[in-house]
This record gives sequence, structure tokens and C-alpha cells, in this order.
Amino acid sequence: IKNGKRDMTYRVLDGNSIDTDRCAVINGEKINTGSKQRSTLKAEKVREDSKRQTLMWFDPARDYLLVRLLQVEPDGSEYELKLKDATLAD
Repeated sequence: IKNGKRDMTYRVLDGNSIDTDRCAVINGEKINTGSKQRSTLKAEKVREDSKRQTLMWFDPARDYLLVRLLQVEPDGSEYELKLKDATLAD
């Protein structure tokens, strides 16, 4: 994403096998992180054979740091991570 790509394929170690995953930037979106509102790039993990949905928000102003992740399971249950604060080292 940092290099301007909007559709990415990457390899992921899954137990003893290596899977190929795909992620695509959907759009820009403003979200609240802690006490600040930030402009982010929203991306989604592309799945061909699963109804699970994984959405990710990256903050361009903070070197494309992942600031939110939302996973929605096929049964409707949700898991969410939100980053409130972080210190980036140079």
C-alpha cells in the first residue's frame, strides 16, 4: 500500500503450508483513533471461497500503520482491533 499498490498478492505461512493471499484497497475513509480523527486507506482481504470478511484500515500519515482491523464471521459475529496510540521509531 505504501508503494501505491491497490491490489496485492502475498505469501503467508499457514501451519506447514504456504498460502497465497490477496488484499485490495477499497477506498479512503476517516476513522477515530483514540482522540483523533484520521484519514485512512481501507483494504479488504479478497476471498474466493469464504463468507468471512476481513477489513483493514491503514494510516498514510503514520507510515501506513494498521490502525483498525475488523473480521466478520459467516454467522455475523465480529472481532475488532483498534489502535489508540503508537510511537513509531525512526
